[in-house]
Amino acid sequence: MNDKIKTEKDPYSCSSLEHWLEHDNWTVKEALILLIDCSPIDAEIEWDEYNYWPDAIDDPKMIKVSLLSYENSFSAPESYFEEESQKKKRLSLLSKPYELIDIKRLWYSGNHPNQRYPIDYYLKWAEEKKIHVPWLDWAKKRGLLKWKSTKEKLSETNVEMTYLNTKHPFFAKELKIAVEAWTELYEKNPPKGTPIGGHKTYIHNWLKEKYPNLSNRAVERITTVINPNPKGGATPT
Repeated sequence: MNDKIKTEKDPYSCSSLEHWLEHDNWTVKEALILLIDCSPIDAEIEWDEYNYWPDAIDDPKMIKVSLLSYENSFSAPESYFEEESQKKKRLSLLSKPYELIDIKRLWYSGNHPNQRYPIDYYLKWAEEKKIHVPWLDWAKKRGLLKWKSTKEKLSETNVEMTYLNTKHPFFAKELKIAVEAWTELYEKNPPKGTPIGGHKTYIHNWLKEKYPNLSNRAVERITTVINPNPKGGATPT
């Protein structure tokens, strides 16, 4: 009874999903099955069944498969495939055959020359194709995945760049300018060795051109902060 309650609250607690997430790489077939929330363990699938219709492509046919959320679970039906009619009914209700066909077609429409890839590769591909991965949030909440979606990365970037918000009660204009100056002068257009006239002159010139109304004291403060060699002389190596 306790196992059943636990499974209902945590549908993947009794599954092999955590085991699969420990792998460094998945084969393509393993990945396509896992992405549609099914288990590759004991799955029987004819991957290259041919449909004799004009312009038809090879479609996979599910013979036996189980949902990850039901795998080894006390809340699962006794068997998905006791009878042919039972098999067709359950697969039809779950729509898994169609999901597998669609996801296989999508995968092989792209250029994927290898047969095995890191898990992050498949998740990035699924995100690009707008494929919903049911267990993704579950795995992240339990620290089983380090992969981050584009939305999550953008959210983190926005948090990190709060200092750019001019409406923030503690907005510091010189901090914003300092980061902008360093990014332009040392990340996007880094000098080869020590700039002509030294780093101080290099930074001064940029600040005066970009922010002509900036006070001399502000220019000196910003220069001191971002100067990689504030003591003068050759750039340290």
